[in-house]
Amino acid sequence: MSSLVEVEIARNMFEAHLMRSTLEAAGIPAFLMNEELQAAIGDVPLGFQTLPRICVEERHVDAARKILDDIKKQRGDPDGSSAGG
Repeated sequence: MSSLVEVEIARNMFEAHLMRSTLEAAGIPAFLMNEELQAAIGDVPLGFQTLPRICVEERHVDAARKILDDIKKQRGDPDGSSAGG
């Protein structure tokens, strides 16, 4: 497996799972980082560093970003971005 690259930072776990499922339906294996931190709400200070992050292999970065940009446009994000990425 090649190196993983962060392609998006989700606002919450629901959004992260939606993005991962969409990428995987397009044939792009996707991985969630910081998923386990969401279970520690209240024990760990939550913030930008603990948000769920969607990562893909380097060879899928361009295709994944295009798919995720399309998702953001469809949901009406004014600048085409979510929490980051």
